[in-house]
Amino acid sequence: MFSNLNRDLKHDPGSVFGSAMLVAGTTIGAGLLVAEVNLAIMRQQGAAGLSVITMARATLGEAGALASSAAYVFLHYALLVAYMSKAGGIVAGASGLGLVPAAALFSGTFAALCYCSSQKLLDQLNSGLVALVVTSFLGLLVVAAGGVDAGSLTSGGDWSAVPATLPVVALAFVYHNIIPVICNALEGDASKIRTAVLAGLAIPWAMFGFSFLAIATSYIGFILGLTDFLADALALPSGRQAPLPYAITLLPPFVVAVTNPNIFLQALDTAVAAAPALAQQVESAVATPNIITGEEQMQRAQDMAAKRKLLGYRPIPVDVSIVLLFMSDVEGGENSPCVQMLKRALEFKGRAINFFVTQYYADYNSDNRVDALGYKESQYDKSFRGFNWDAAYRFSKGLTYCMKRAVDNNMYIVTHIHLDDGMDKGTWRNAMIFNPNQKYGALSFWEAVGKPTALAIKDANYKKRDVYYAMQAEMGATLFYHPVAWRSVMSSVKSVIAQAGTPRNKVKVGVNINWEKVCGCPAELIYSTDYYNDLKNNWWKVQNAVNVGEVRKLFQNVDFIGVSAYAGLPRYPTLSDLETSLRKVDQELGLFGMSLKGLGKEIIYSEYGLGGGQTGDYKTPAQSSFNVAASPYWGVEGVYASNIDPWQNWDNRQFMQNYYQLTTEYAKRGGISYPVNGIFLWNIISYDVLGIHYFSSSNQGSYRDNTVAATISRHNAGVRSVGR
Repeated sequence: MFSNLNRDLKHDPGSVFGSAMLVAGTTIGAGLLVAEVNLAIMRQQGAAGLSVITMARATLGEAGALASSAAYVFLHYALLVAYMSKAGGIVAGASGLGLVPAAALFSGTFAALCYCSSQKLLDQLNSGLVALVVTSFLGLLVVAAGGVDAGSLTSGGDWSAVPATLPVVALAFVYHNIIPVICNALEGDASKIRTAVLAGLAIPWAMFGFSFLAIATSYIGFILGLTDFLADALALPSGRQAPLPYAITLLPPFVVAVTNPNIFLQALDTAVAAAPALAQQVESAVATPNIITGEEQMQRAQDMAAKRKLLGYRPIPVDVSIVLLFMSDVEGGENSPCVQMLKRALEFKGRAINFFVTQYYADYNSDNRVDALGYKESQYDKSFRGFNWDAAYRFSKGLTYCMKRAVDNNMYIVTHIHLDDGMDKGTWRNAMIFNPNQKYGALSFWEAVGKPTALAIKDANYKKRDVYYAMQAEMGATLFYHPVAWRSVMSSVKSVIAQAGTPRNKVKVGVNINWEKVCGCPAELIYSTDYYNDLKNNWWKVQNAVNVGEVRKLFQNVDFIGVSAYAGLPRYPTLSDLETSLRKVDQELGLFGMSLKGLGKEIIYSEYGLGGGQTGDYKTPAQSSFNVAASPYWGVEGVYASNIDPWQNWDNRQFMQNYYQLTTEYAKRGGISYPVNGIFLWNIISYDVLGIHYFSSSNQGSYRDNTVAATISRHNAGVRSVGR
């Protein structure tokens, strides 16, 4: 139809193979316009180099062209921002450069290649990158093949999550933007164009994945597509070496990408929202960005909460925990660490304060049996001191003051009680066996910890509102080995708190279990890496040690069940992934003839968050966001120090911020497959990205992340505004 000439006026046609690789490269990483439209208009107008705006003007008129243009530019800028941000992060992580120079290096390198290269050279470069993507993908398949669980394909899954993936699927096959480029490169040869498109599509249909190479191949396609479009739309000089279209294409998304490093997933969300509409042309002109900040996000939270409430859903706040470790934490009245943490917690406009009471046990014989109960005086005096009545009274009195200050501020009281290893021998509370009514030293667990906490709630809850009292936390063995004793504790808690006038039916008493190894039994399997299957194979041991019928009675009698939400996650989690902990709990409860849904109890996330630790030594920050996601239960202990802060790593921080944004989306729904009534963050050491606990800040800085703090505050304000 025509011939392409280079700067030396020599024939420079594009190749079918190179064009196919451009389709493949653009598709891998980021819909569909028909190339025949471009060819038909070329024939009608006798012109080459037609862009999307020319096609829209010829087929839809001026109004359609304007709408299509707005959507086209919007979608391309959103995706270019995403590519620059993500690739900049990858380069920064690999080279040690800052985000701005890393993003500039990536953007400038590939922009220069697009600007300076001949058609032939650019085809070769892009083809080479696509080949590397395919090779790396095949390598990934080989490495990961051993970990494939074919049974998961037929295990049911969460089909309610499918609709949310459809826009992503549509966006994932975006290559329409480079159709005009291909038509021009192949000089209007319809046969070659069809071959290039079909061959190019075959590769991403066969394999699909994200990496630096995938971003680079998509990036080239989007640069070429948008520069071609802008040159036509703005009547600018066109051609590979015209600088102005390149500047307009690259500078705006570069500025956005480096000024908002967390923009990658937000930009993809925005493009996902716009892509299906772009395929419908005119409708795409009014596509709304999904980047929500400030008052807009609060209004969105309010609107979502009101809608969910109307439809029967229960939007819930994301609430804060005050972790109490020492006797000194509750002493000092208004100046006590407990009250100071409470004041910081009130910033986040939640509904309840979770008072996480920690006391200590001694297991002198390392046989997973409690030998003594005690407390620790302060962070400066961590010696194990045996409990007596005076110590129990001191603790109850101090806790009462702090809880009353929470009630003064219109907060509900929630409490969880757990024991830590007071001898620092590395034992795990979940496997510790003890009867809550048996004395271990001078007092029993009920006398030393359970009753003093109940008395504090009794005296503090003068507004007679609902209270939630978890009798233990992450201590499964004691529940399953002594279910009858814990049922008696449940009755005692209700009686004590009701003494001051709180109606007995407003005293909610529950249990808290870990996300795996819920029974903490048998002891020899507690560190198994294939616990569920090992438990099934050794079920006779459980039956010999545990009265399964009485365990079921206990769970049937409690008012709520709390779960610690630390199951591993993928690097890019979905809403459904946030319920992995609940599904794992249900799998294990099934061995005991129970399920969370079947029990019909209120479900809460008693501990929720990311630790950012690499291993169980609690000293090593995670090296990448994949480690953070896979092991959210590992953290970094001690008072804040910048050299052990896992969130100093840009990739870790980006994942963490997106995780909490996803958490608020989950909370707006009150669960996906499970009705969840509460989410309580774990606010201590590296988990504490709100900066609540005094360990979380020092003169070197703080674990507090202002982006997450704003996200949680706006979400909770929105939920409160509709009366939840």
